[in-house]
Amino acid sequence: MEYKYCPQCGDEFQNWVETCPDCECALGHEPPQPGAAPAELPPARELVAVFVGEPFRVREPVASLEAARIPCRVDAYPPGGEGDEGEPMGGFGAGTKVAVYVREEDLPAVSELDEDWVRAMLSTESELDACPACEAPLAESATGCSSCGLEFPEIDMCERCGAAVEVTAPKCGTCGTPRAV
Repeated sequence: MEYKYCPQCGDEFQNWVETCPDCECALGHEPPQPGAAPAELPPARELVAVFVGEPFRVREPVASLEAARIPCRVDAYPPGGEGDEGEPMGGFGAGTKVAVYVREEDLPAVSELDEDWVRAMLSTESELDACPACEAPLAESATGCSSCGLEFPEIDMCERCGAAVEVTAPKCGTCGTPRAV
Protein backbone atom coordinates (compact mmCIF):
# COMPACT_ATOMS: atom_id res chain seq x y z
CA MET A 1 0.00 0.00 0.00
CA GLU A 2 1.27 3.46 -0.89
CA TYR A 3 1.21 6.18 1.77
CA LYS A 4 1.28 9.98 1.86
CA TYR A 5 3.34 12.03 4.27
CA CYS A 6 3.01 15.44 5.88
CA PRO A 7 6.01 17.58 4.91
CA GLN A 8 5.72 19.56 8.15
CA CYS A 9 5.21 17.02 10.94
CA GLY A 10 6.24 13.85 9.07
CA ASP A 11 3.09 11.85 9.95
CA GLU A 12 2.05 9.03 7.61
CA PHE A 13 -1.47 8.80 6.08
CA GLN A 14 -3.42 6.49 3.79
CA ASN A 15 -3.23 7.42 0.12
CA TRP A 16 -6.75 8.91 -0.05
CA VAL A 17 -6.01 11.62 2.59
CA GLU A 18 -5.21 15.01 0.99
CA THR A 19 -4.20 17.26 3.92
CA CYS A 20 -2.70 16.77 7.35
CA PRO A 21 -5.43 17.29 9.98
CA ASP A 22 -2.89 18.79 12.42
CA CYS A 23 -0.74 21.00 10.15
CA GLU A 24 -3.41 21.65 7.49
CA CYS A 25 -0.85 21.34 4.69
CA ALA A 26 -0.98 19.23 1.52
CA LEU A 27 0.43 15.73 1.79
CA GLY A 28 3.09 14.33 -0.54
CA HIS A 29 4.21 10.86 -1.57
CA GLU A 30 7.82 11.33 -0.44
CA PRO A 31 8.58 10.65 3.22
CA PRO A 32 10.33 13.60 4.86
CA GLN A 33 14.09 13.26 4.94
CA PRO A 34 15.68 13.43 8.36
CA GLY A 35 17.30 16.84 8.65
CA ALA A 36 20.93 17.45 9.26
CA ALA A 37 22.06 18.12 12.79
CA PRO A 38 20.77 21.50 13.93
CA ALA A 39 23.22 24.35 13.50
CA GLU A 40 24.78 25.60 16.70
CA LEU A 41 23.39 29.06 17.43
CA PRO A 42 25.09 31.77 19.48
CA PRO A 43 23.56 32.96 22.78
CA ALA A 44 20.16 34.67 22.62
CA ARG A 45 21.75 38.11 23.22
CA GLU A 46 23.37 37.79 19.78
CA LEU A 47 20.15 36.73 18.02
CA VAL A 48 16.87 38.43 17.09
CA ALA A 49 13.57 37.64 18.81
CA VAL A 50 10.87 36.81 16.27
CA PHE A 51 8.21 35.63 18.70
CA VAL A 52 7.65 36.39 22.40
CA GLY A 53 5.11 34.64 24.59
CA GLU A 54 4.41 32.17 27.34
CA PRO A 55 6.30 28.86 26.99
CA PHE A 56 3.30 26.85 25.73
CA ARG A 57 2.76 29.33 22.85
CA VAL A 58 6.16 28.82 21.15
CA ARG A 59 5.27 25.39 19.75
CA GLU A 60 3.78 26.72 16.48
CA PRO A 61 6.58 29.19 15.66
CA VAL A 62 9.27 26.59 16.42
CA ALA A 63 7.53 23.93 14.30
CA SER A 64 7.16 26.24 11.30
CA LEU A 65 10.77 27.46 11.57
CA GLU A 66 12.05 23.88 11.80
CA ALA A 67 9.91 22.83 8.81
CA ALA A 68 11.46 25.71 6.82
CA ARG A 69 14.91 24.62 8.04
CA ILE A 70 15.52 27.97 9.76
CA PRO A 71 17.65 27.39 12.88
CA CYS A 72 16.04 28.82 16.02
CA ARG A 73 16.55 28.90 19.77
CA VAL A 74 13.97 29.18 22.55
CA ASP A 75 15.37 31.04 25.52
CA ALA A 76 14.45 33.40 28.34
CA TYR A 77 12.96 36.75 27.45
CA PRO A 78 14.53 39.23 27.66
CA PRO A 79 17.79 37.46 26.77
CA GLY A 80 20.33 37.00 29.51
CA GLY A 81 18.22 35.14 32.05
CA GLU A 82 16.93 38.16 33.98
CA GLY A 83 13.42 39.51 34.18
CA ASP A 84 12.40 43.11 33.50
CA GLU A 85 13.24 44.22 37.05
CA GLY A 86 16.69 42.59 36.98
CA GLU A 87 15.83 39.63 39.19
CA PRO A 88 16.90 36.16 38.03
CA MET A 89 14.28 34.23 36.09
CA GLY A 90 12.52 31.61 38.19
CA GLY A 91 10.64 28.54 37.02
CA PHE A 92 8.19 28.60 34.16
CA GLY A 93 5.18 29.83 36.11
CA ALA A 94 2.32 32.08 35.04
CA GLY A 95 3.48 35.20 33.25
CA THR A 96 6.93 33.85 32.38
CA LYS A 97 7.91 34.89 28.88
CA VAL A 98 10.24 33.16 26.49
CA ALA A 99 11.23 34.09 22.97
CA VAL A 100 12.05 32.29 19.76
CA TYR A 101 15.34 33.66 18.46
CA VAL A 102 16.91 33.43 14.98
CA ARG A 103 20.02 34.82 13.32
CA GLU A 104 19.60 38.30 11.82
CA GLU A 105 20.48 36.97 8.36
CA ASP A 106 17.51 34.54 8.61
CA LEU A 107 14.91 37.33 9.09
CA PRO A 108 14.04 37.55 5.35
CA ALA A 109 13.32 33.80 5.29
CA VAL A 110 11.17 34.12 8.44
CA SER A 111 9.11 36.94 6.91
CA GLU A 112 8.38 34.76 3.86
CA LEU A 113 6.73 32.03 5.95
CA ASP A 114 2.97 31.88 5.47
CA GLU A 115 2.08 31.44 9.13
CA ASP A 116 -0.41 33.28 11.37
CA TRP A 117 2.26 34.15 13.96
CA VAL A 118 4.41 35.75 11.23
CA ARG A 119 1.48 37.79 9.90
CA ALA A 120 0.72 39.00 13.44
CA MET A 121 4.37 40.02 13.90
CA LEU A 122 4.47 41.88 10.56
CA SER A 123 1.06 43.54 10.93
CA THR A 124 2.45 45.93 13.57
CA GLU A 125 4.66 47.44 10.87
CA SER A 126 1.90 48.37 8.41
CA GLU A 127 -0.05 51.61 8.11
CA LEU A 128 -3.64 51.71 9.38
CA ASP A 129 -6.35 52.41 6.82
CA ALA A 130 -9.22 52.05 9.33
CA CYS A 131 -9.52 52.75 13.04
CA PRO A 132 -8.93 49.57 15.07
CA ALA A 133 -11.62 50.65 17.56
CA CYS A 134 -14.54 51.80 15.38
CA GLU A 135 -13.37 50.84 11.85
CA ALA A 136 -13.91 54.38 10.51
CA PRO A 137 -11.72 55.16 7.47
CA LEU A 138 -8.49 57.02 8.30
CA ALA A 139 -6.41 59.51 6.36
CA GLU A 140 -2.88 58.31 5.60
CA SER A 141 -1.30 60.77 8.05
CA ALA A 142 -3.92 60.40 10.83
CA THR A 143 -2.62 60.64 14.40
CA GLY A 144 -6.03 59.73 15.83
CA CYS A 145 -9.57 58.81 14.86
CA SER A 146 -11.93 61.74 14.29
CA SER A 147 -14.95 59.44 14.78
CA CYS A 148 -14.22 57.85 18.18
CA GLY A 149 -11.31 59.95 19.46
CA LEU A 150 -8.79 57.09 19.73
CA GLU A 151 -5.24 58.52 19.59
CA PHE A 152 -2.46 56.63 17.82
CA PRO A 153 0.99 56.73 19.39
CA GLU A 154 3.93 57.78 17.23
CA ILE A 155 5.68 54.60 16.15
CA ASP A 156 9.31 53.94 15.28
CA MET A 157 11.06 50.71 14.31
CA CYS A 158 13.51 48.92 16.60
CA GLU A 159 17.00 49.06 15.11
CA ARG A 160 17.77 45.51 16.24
CA CYS A 161 14.66 43.45 15.47
CA GLY A 162 12.51 45.75 13.32
CA ALA A 163 9.44 45.58 15.60
CA ALA A 164 7.12 48.58 15.95
CA VAL A 165 7.91 50.57 19.12
CA GLU A 166 6.33 53.72 20.55
CA VAL A 167 8.73 56.64 20.12
CA THR A 168 8.65 57.35 23.87
CA ALA A 169 9.35 53.72 24.91
CA PRO A 170 12.64 53.27 26.80
CA LYS A 171 13.20 49.83 25.25
CA CYS A 172 11.84 47.57 22.52
CA GLY A 173 8.96 45.43 23.76
CA THR A 174 9.99 42.54 21.48
CA CYS A 175 13.76 42.17 21.90
CA GLY A 176 14.41 44.40 24.96
CA THR A 177 16.98 46.61 23.21
CA PRO A 178 17.34 49.95 25.06
CA ARG A 179 16.33 52.99 23.02
CA ALA A 180 17.48 56.61 23.08
CA VAL A 181 14.35 58.65 23.89
